[in-house]
Amino acid sequence: MTGYRLLAIHAHPDDESSKGAATMAKYAHEGNRVKVLTCTGGQRGDILNPAMDRPGVIERMTEIRREEMAAAAAALGVEHEWLGYEDSGLPEGDPLPPLPEGSFALENPVEVAKVLVGKIREFRPHVIITYDENGGYPHPDHIMVHKVSMIAWEEAGNPDFAPELGEPWTPLKLYYSHGFVAQRMRLLHDRLVDEGKPSPYEPMLSRWEENASDIMQRVTTQVECSDFFSNRAEALTAHATQIDPAGAFLASPVEVQKEVWPTEEFELAQTRVQTSLPETDLFAGIDAAAADAEPDATRATGNEGE
Repeated sequence: MTGYRLLAIHAHPDDESSKGAATMAKYAHEGNRVKVLTCTGGQRGDILNPAMDRPGVIERMTEIRREEMAAAAAALGVEHEWLGYEDSGLPEGDPLPPLPEGSFALENPVEVAKVLVGKIREFRPHVIITYDENGGYPHPDHIMVHKVSMIAWEEAGNPDFAPELGEPWTPLKLYYSHGFVAQRMRLLHDRLVDEGKPSPYEPMLSRWEENASDIMQRVTTQVECSDFFSNRAEALTAHATQIDPAGAFLASPVEVQKEVWPTEEFELAQTRVQTSLPETDLFAGIDAAAADAEPDATRATGNEGE
């Protein structure tokens, strides 16, 4: 047991399996405590797998997604907890329709952050994983996760903030998960084309190229976790309503994914410890012997030790 604790904050069930899943499985396997907080129940998720588009599924979506999440957490070997907010859905149209009343993205960010602070003070993570300012992609629930995560990062160790929620705890590092890297998709796409197989990656690659998006410019940390790609695939498959086996997530066999791109990518957004970039470990710079000691009260607001 190394004694480190990692907390990943996600918007919906299935997000944990497509963003940093193999990394979480690796750290859990090595004896660290890894926990996923899922903010919403995914109640408004569409059925994205044609095989699951059958009578009775949409009517039981909430229950089914809870079952899927339990299976995914087991596949990754992580702890899991629901926060209980209502999925906002992904608004579509021009102009966009208003979000449903009572949905997660319409909640008061400070009040949601208080809930997160309570969970952080209870679990005492050394490292937090969340989404960047764009939510990874601009889903209103993902953007909300970013907002509340940043408030909780700042306030969890503040004894004057919601003292009723427990003893202050100051996390040491905060990362944005970058699960969709164009260079990785291009390599997987080219391999399928070279083998004469259809590729589902082209639409995503076209969107990235049109928007000149290069997430790799933001990546600071690449974790080698290929031995746990099979866990990632099992977790993705567990979300049967959301993941089409013929789609981009599972189009390339695990062995090909290991060969082509054996890492998962993160951006060190905030740190309270010294570390050197680039990194290969989310816990880099954290002294294991002092991991449970309260860090210096100084609140860093950016990368240090580059």
